Amino acid sequence: MVASADDVLAALQLRREVFCAEQDVPLDLEIDDLDFHPDTCHVVGLVDGTVVAVGRLTPPEHHIAPDLVPLDLVALGSDGRPTDQTAPVADCSMSLHVGRLALRKSSRGLGLGAAMLAGCVRLAGVEWGSDTPLLLELSAQEYAIGFYERCGFTLIVLKIGRASCRERV
Repeated sequence: MVASADDVLAALQLRREVFCAEQDVPLDLEIDDLDFHPDTCHVVGLVDGTVVAVGRLTPPEHHIAPDLVPLDLVALGSDGRPTDQTAPVADCSMSLHVGRLALRKSSRGLGLGAAMLAGCVRLAGVEWGSDTPLLLELSAQEYAIGFYERCGFTLIVLKIGRASCRERV
């Protein structure tokens, strides 16, 4: 999690570089009210004191979309990585959104994205975990679907949303 206002600013700056400058996402869609919600967790990855990776966990929803309830999804372990087990969505107590995962261009291809995502999953368990599983949802651009599947996420719905993002679970 971020430790200071400077870390939040550095995270927002990296997101602006990646999403707005590289991917042409409008700034008013990239930075939103959830960035400033008191229950939002911003996560930063540092290399030599420089922010090279960021992610965001937004406040949980205490309901699960009815179309997801019948599904069994890959269970993620306490280390944030996929296990060989599945978990029924019907057992989940709440839904949490993992998003705004971005890496500085020079830091890509080093495994930092998977490490950042695993860190976000671990943090979700620490901050909101209970005796019942959490459903972690995310939205991603279509080219990144394979990355998220390798990290244990399952594609549930593919639709064009804001800024050409695809909805995923």
